[in-house]
Formats: sequence, structure tokens, C-alpha cells
Amino acid sequence: MALSRKATICSLFLVSIVAYLCKIQIASLFWTGFYQRAIENTNDARRKGRLYSFLGEWDKRVEIDEENGFMEGAFDFTYAHSAHAQDGKHMIPVDELLDFLDGIDALSNSGKPQKAMSYMAKYDPASDIEKTTKERYMKVLAHQTELMDTQEAYIQLAVGQVEKMSFADDVDPLIYTRYSTFILLLQLCNVIYLWIRQREQKMRRFVFTLVFIFSMGMYCAYLTTTRLTRFLAASTLTSFGETLMFTPTEAAHRSSSHLERARQIFLKYPHDYDDLVTHQVLGLMTHILWKQLKRCNYPRPDESNDIQYCKSAYAVAQTIANMLDADQSAEDSPEKKFWHQEIRMAIEENVDHGEPESFLGWSTWILMGDSTDGGAALDSEYIRNRMDDWLDDILQDELDDKKQKLSQLEGDEYSFAAVENEL
Repeated sequence: MALSRKATICSLFLVSIVAYLCKIQIASLFWTGFYQRAIENTNDARRKGRLYSFLGEWDKRVEIDEENGFMEGAFDFTYAHSAHAQDGKHMIPVDELLDFLDGIDALSNSGKPQKAMSYMAKYDPASDIEKTTKERYMKVLAHQTELMDTQEAYIQLAVGQVEKMSFADDVDPLIYTRYSTFILLLQLCNVIYLWIRQREQKMRRFVFTLVFIFSMGMYCAYLTTTRLTRFLAASTLTSFGETLMFTPTEAAHRSSSHLERARQIFLKYPHDYDDLVTHQVLGLMTHILWKQLKRCNYPRPDESNDIQYCKSAYAVAQTIANMLDADQSAEDSPEKKFWHQEIRMAIEENVDHGEPESFLGWSTWILMGDSTDGGAALDSEYIRNRMDDWLDDILQDELDDKKQKLSQLEGDEYSFAAVENEL
């Protein structure tokens, strides 16, 4: 039954109110810069802290919390009603509890799990749900502390290499456009149109609705990942698209804003818990290795010497080998196996110039979490041996080219001198 005109107007009015109240959150789904604008237009320290959390600028959130004592005084409430009490304990307002947990997340993401644990220790849960929440947070923070202790050398090796590099100019890792949201909005508009105007197209409505639900599920999963993971995924998709649209040389030397954002985010927050668990630092190094190897193997014709990219790829590979030796994590996670396989494929395709593993085998390994040899740990000596031989060949070729050019110049000078004597 169609809605009456009055009911339709009321529904639109309610939707408009919700949209107005959540205007910053909604607008920021399309462009994260709206968070920054909201921060600039408010003087409320607590609101600024929440907006910094939404933006993902954890250091700023921690700074505001410390300056205003928000974390220390998180549970200093004056309760006016006994309704806030349960079993002799005061129930914390939900919004205050969520804000406190956001502060804990900010401390964790900025690499300060021990301070976060000290604040969590002061939190006295009043319900079973809160007790479970506290236990989960304490377990995660303890695990993060352990990972930071065991992986510090591993992380710092990557930091030392990554901070020397750049892949795009004038890139802000926090302010960017979310193009995937525009695609979802178009899909939603299409589904609504089909259900309202194309009632006879049942199969078409069903198919497009399923596609929208699937896209929405993928988008929600995407939003739950860290920004480093998102930027690396976007870099993969962009690189794949560039190989279809440009020549190999053009694609290899195009700037990569997504890879640059990933680089900057890693340098700013190298101890994010989810990134530590999933070895995203190894993923970042793998992406950089692919990029530098492509730049080396497809030199630009307008450049007299692109050997710098070959040396850079060699340095990145050596750093990866050192990282594998320094890796002290006990977990043999699927993500780490995946990055090991990617490193091996990069070397096989760009250094050994052999045929990489077939796409069928590679995709099966991704879906099933294993393959015939992809699940094996990558040997650092394999990387060093392949890269040493590869760079020696490149340097020898470079030396031979220089000798040939020098001999040509000497021959030209001899010919000129002979002609001059005859004249």
C-alpha cells in the first residue's frame, strides 16, 4: 500500500532532521575534509577530540584528552538519580562510556597501549557487558604491548627505509575523497528507481538489489579496516587499472597518491594494533618493491639514467630480507603468508624474469589460505641472492654502455683530427 501524502511528508521531515543532526558524519562519508572544517568551526574541546577520532588523527585526540584531563576524570560523575545505580555501582552514561573507549582507541592507535591500560584499570564495570568489554580491551592492549616489544627492530627497519622515499607530491593522508561512497549512492538511487518505476522488471530489480547488498557489505567491511590497509588496497586497484590504460613505462612511472598516503600513515602511526597483527608494514614494503622494480625495468626514454630506481628496489628488497630476519612474532598469520607470496611473485616476475604463479593458483591460495608452496615462509637468503645477482648484472650492463659510449666519442675525436690534418 502506497504511503499517504501526509505520511510521506512526515517521513521526509524526519529524514531531513536526522540528516541535519548527522550532517558532518554523512558528508564525511564522501570527503573526509568535512571533519577538518568542523574542527576549525568549534571551540568545544570534547567535540574537537571526537572529530579528531573520526578523522583518524589519534595524536591530536590524545593531546586534547591529556590537556583537559578527560581520561583521568572519565568516571567522576555526580549522579542525580538512583536509576544510574545497579548492585551498588553507578551506571556510566552510554555516550560518556563510548567517548572514554574512543580515547582508549586513540592511545592504542598512537602507540601508547600501556597508558591506555592504566586508564582501563580505573574503569569499574557495572554490568556483565561492560566487564566483557573491559576484558577484551585489556587483552588487546596487552597483546599490542607484547607485539611492540618483540617487533620494534622489525618495524624500525621499515621506518628507516620508507622515510627516505616519496611517491606523490602534496598528499594529505587524512583528507581525501571516498569515491566508493559515490558508487554506492548511485547503486542505491538505481535500486530505488527500479522498485518505484520499474515494477514489471522483477528479475532486474532482484539482481540490482543483490548487487547493492553485496557492495554495501563489502563497503562496511572496508570501513572496519585500518587506513593503511585501505590505502594499500586502493593502490592495488589503481595499479591494476593503470596497466590496462597506459603503456608499461607510463604506468610504472606514474605517481601514486594512495601509496604515498600509506607511506605517510605508516610513518605517523607505525604501532597500530590491527596493522601489527596483520603485518601491514610488510604489505607496504611489498607494494613499494613492486613499484620500484617496475620503474627500474621500464626506464623512461627521456631519462639518461634510471638506475636510481634499480638501486632503490635493491635497497627495499634488502630491507625486507633484514625484516624477515628480525621478525620475532610467534604468529604465522595468513596475512604474513600472503605478503611472503607477493614478495616471491615480485622477484620471479621482475628479477628472475620468469613466469609468476598462475592466476588460478594465486587466487586459490588467497581464497583457501594456502597453496602448494605459497604458504611456506619466505627465506631472506633467497631475496638477497636474487637481488645481488640482478643488481650486478644491471651495473655491469651500465658499465658496458658507458665504455661503448666512451669508445664512440674517442672514435669521433680521432676521425675529426684526421680530417683536420688532411685539410
